[in-house]
Amino acid sequence: MDVTYKKTKDANKVVKTTTETIYLYPLKKELKEIEEELKKLEKEPDEILAANDEKLFRIDKLLERKEEINKILE
Repeated sequence: MDVTYKKTKDANKVVKTTTETIYLYPLKKELKEIEEELKKLEKEPDEILAANDEKLFRIDKLLERKEEINKILE
């Protein structure tokens, strides 16, 4: 992560900015794994999923992460 300092119009202030290097291959790999896991979970009957809060929570987390990765890859 690179850190840079930029002067602002106000001479008494400096803004610290950071840039983070993101490698696309691991993100694409993770996205593929998430999609595979979601497909497995979709095959389970709704009654089982409804009774299992842990699986529903996992699905929500996977969907959130998938959305984050898609934003980065755009």
